Amino acid sequence: MNQNNDLGLPATILSMPQGTEFLVLEMGMSAPGEIARLAELSTPHIGIVTSVQPSHLRTMKSRDAIARAKGELIASVARTGEVAIVPEGESYLLKLAEDAPRHRLFGMGPDASARVLSSQTFAWGTAATLRVSGQDLDVKTPLLGKEQALNMSAAAAAALEAGASLQDVVEGLEQTPRCPQRCYPFRIGRSLCLDDTYSSNPASAKSALQTLASVSAGLPATAVLGAMAELGPASAAFHRSLGARVARCGIAELVLVGAERVLAIEEGALEAGMDGAVIHIVATPEDAADLVAAQVGPRVVLFKASREIVLERAVSHLVGLASTTELRL
Repeated sequence: MNQNNDLGLPATILSMPQGTEFLVLEMGMSAPGEIARLAELSTPHIGIVTSVQPSHLRTMKSRDAIARAKGELIASVARTGEVAIVPEGESYLLKLAEDAPRHRLFGMGPDASARVLSSQTFAWGTAATLRVSGQDLDVKTPLLGKEQALNMSAAAAAALEAGASLQDVVEGLEQTPRCPQRCYPFRIGRSLCLDDTYSSNPASAKSALQTLASVSAGLPATAVLGAMAELGPASAAFHRSLGARVARCGIAELVLVGAERVLAIEEGALEAGMDGAVIHIVATPEDAADLVAAQVGPRVVLFKASREIVLERAVSHLVGLASTTELRL
């Protein structure tokens, strides 16, 4: 269950065991003022904004509004904390961060003090070379996705500010546990499946497709996608863009779950040159699992949709089929 809201965050703080030295809290928001309230409750010493992406646009209206809402954390750190850590290129956040006692940038450019020099995603996880505090670190994490390299650079910056050594950083990143429903890999027969069913927005869906293309390594790739929620008036355009991305990634098979909004994904894929014969629209997550189960030969399958689609039911159904039926995957 998510603990990043005005109920879960205080409960997490109150459940701290005696002697706790470090507490890492996630702060979520879908409206202005929510992060400010959470920051007031927790008074963080170190604040990290991992990214500013188009999500919750139905309530937030614009990317600038999202940046302002996430900036509430950095403003809090500037008043009562110690270190603000923000992604490079976010001028609004950087301006706020400069008021903090200390601030650090992370990213891939030369201005980042925690910088990703290179990264590559494999079926087992992600490898990256980071430059932190003037030293190059070769690091690995079992988490999948190019964006994990950026997350590693932000985490490294925070850990060093909290007193960790460079060796601590490397070992900590390598021991990071995978999270269910966040690009979580599992095997069905000879095929690799990626369960990324927790949520979806334009940026995370793009990243998931890039991960699918990276780890397929010559195997056919199947994308099982549902709609992205809370995108407001731009929803259709975002879904068409996602379909075009599917076509450009060289996905062999596209399975769309639901109606209405996924038709825009189909439209975008067709306009970008994808063969309509490999695009399938089904009504339910279970129907999607049945279609995947009928495929023959090893492949890599991605499951990705917003929470309202409950696409995890497709994953559960596929696992159930595998336990009772000899699949040809």
